[in-house]
Amino acid sequence: MDKIIVLTLLIAMVAGGLIGGIINNNPPLKATEVYPLNNSENIVLNPTLKWEGYDIENGSNIKYDIYFGEDKNNLKLIEKDYKKNTYKIDNLDPITKYYWKIDSIDSLGAKTEGDIWEFKTKENSPPTTPVILEPYNNAKNVSLNPILKWKSIDIDGHNITYDIYFGEDKNNLKLIAKDYEDSKYKIEGLEVEKTYYWKIDSIDSLGAKTEGDIWEFKTKENTPPTTPEIIEPYNNAKNVSLNPILKWKSIDIDGHNIKYDIYFGEDKNNLKLVKEGYDGIAYKIEGLEVEKTYYWKIIAKDRYGGIAESAIANFTTSLLKWKFKTEGKVASSPAIGTDGTIFVGSDDHYLYAINPDGSLKWKFETNGSIFSSPAIGKDGTIFVGSDDNYIYAINDNGTLKWKFKTEALIRSSPAIGADGSVFVGSYDNYLYAINPDGSLKWRFKTGNWIYSSAAIGADGSVFVGSYDNYLYAINPDGSLKWKFKTNGIVYSSPAIGADGTIYVGSYDNYLYAINPNGSLKWKFKTGNNIISSPMLGNNGTVYIGNGDGYIYAINSDESLKWKFETGRYADSSPAIGTDGTIYIGSWDNYLYAINPDGSLKWKFETEGEIYSSPAVGTNGAIYVGSYDGYLYAINGNNGGLADTLWPMFHANPQHTGNVDDN
Repeated sequence: MDKIIVLTLLIAMVAGGLIGGIINNNPPLKATEVYPLNNSENIVLNPTLKWEGYDIENGSNIKYDIYFGEDKNNLKLIEKDYKKNTYKIDNLDPITKYYWKIDSIDSLGAKTEGDIWEFKTKENSPPTTPVILEPYNNAKNVSLNPILKWKSIDIDGHNITYDIYFGEDKNNLKLIAKDYEDSKYKIEGLEVEKTYYWKIDSIDSLGAKTEGDIWEFKTKENTPPTTPEIIEPYNNAKNVSLNPILKWKSIDIDGHNIKYDIYFGEDKNNLKLVKEGYDGIAYKIEGLEVEKTYYWKIIAKDRYGGIAESAIANFTTSLLKWKFKTEGKVASSPAIGTDGTIFVGSDDHYLYAINPDGSLKWKFETNGSIFSSPAIGKDGTIFVGSDDNYIYAINDNGTLKWKFKTEALIRSSPAIGADGSVFVGSYDNYLYAINPDGSLKWRFKTGNWIYSSAAIGADGSVFVGSYDNYLYAINPDGSLKWKFKTNGIVYSSPAIGADGTIYVGSYDNYLYAINPNGSLKWKFKTGNNIISSPMLGNNGTVYIGNGDGYIYAINSDESLKWKFETGRYADSSPAIGTDGTIYIGSWDNYLYAINPDGSLKWKFETEGEIYSSPAVGTNGAIYVGSYDGYLYAINGNNGGLADTLWPMFHANPQHTGNVDDN
């Protein structure tokens, strides 16, 4: 019985083609067409070819090579190892005979070549008649700047372009766009309450055209401009320039141009028309008076008589010439170039170069806050320190000349020697002397941080204070000349008198006058610590601010001439004009102008503390920074900077700190 079963299995294996693990594979069946059927006509121009294939061993697990073309004897392989049994052909020519063939390949590579089939395409069908979408036919109250929208289809799959006709005369429409590819088109500047006509013709890529119907719509009534919004000066603004630029905004939703009538004056109930039919949205008023309130309003008009009137705004003038906004606190003290450019640093990491009219000339970015005040060399190079530990040399066009790295932040302001050497202190305890090419000349170590800005004497000696309580005198070669001990941090920057006396303040509350040999000449006790740096006026008077809120005027014999009280710390360093007016900032947000006799001349309020020291330009303008982020230019009417040896922080508008430059 067992022998019979084994023999039966062997016969079955032979019959099945399986001996010793060998398979006899059968190729797939020949593919049969489904669509288009062979010799079909009137076939669409973008047909989907369909066929059926089968493999006895693997069922429908077949790949196909697809051949197609107009030459029966030279068909092109358009797809290889294709897995589906449908394939779309696009953009066939009308009334054209095409041939196709499908070769079937099973998973073992056995191939069966198919028959060649043929079909003929139909005539081209033009696009469908355009259907209106927006504005709908006979629509009313349509925008004066409508977007025309429509829809057309090409059943042959061809791309469609459009000819757009538009106008007021139904029988004489104008072609405003030809071969336009989108199905929406914006029309602008239509008249109010008027009927317009439009038509769309659709053209396919073979040139077949379908002309559209003529549609119409009527536009809306005129909408007046929006109520003008007062932008600048904002209502109830204070400290407005004597030559302000009025700014406002109004919008006409119909897209019409707006003209403005500008009313201005001192009497709210009797404003005068100062400009009629003005096209802009900014208007400069000039020649206003100080400390006076002015009123203004704007009337906006479109060409259809639409009118919108603003509320009446007011502002009060001050001595402000202009103000320039940075993005951080301005503790840096401005320096002024010989061409009138103002340079100042900001907590936003930038050094700014500002034109005399208050516009930005350029800005240079460092990688840290800039509390250091810039200094300007004879060739126009600007030097400034940064909290990123570098001192930068910047060309007068705002490009980097060189930078020198110290080991800690730099808040000291650079001084410039007669040979172009740059001297600057760092929080790494060193005073650095840097050659004009940016290389190190020498460095001198003190016992602590250096915030104080160096001063350079007539013989080239360099004087600088340190957090270690000393004032140092350093020889031009970098060796110690002498040092003078105070009983507090020497934050203050020294000033140098005509006889070589060095003046400096200390955290021990004293102002010191030190002889050129390093001995004490005199000292004057103030009411609190001194951060401010001394300024030297006429007749040997020394001016200095104080942490007790006072500015002190001290005679050359160390007696008090007068003192003036501000509202808070007076850490700013004073400057003096030709007319004897003294300027100093305070932490109470005010810049003070003080008469030579110590009485108040005027005060100007900013919106932040003033640590920055004012600079006086040749035009008499006073420039000062504020913690509110602005640099202010204030009309001084003072005849310019006084002609004294040390009339402001760091000796002169260029902040060179060099007595010989004065």
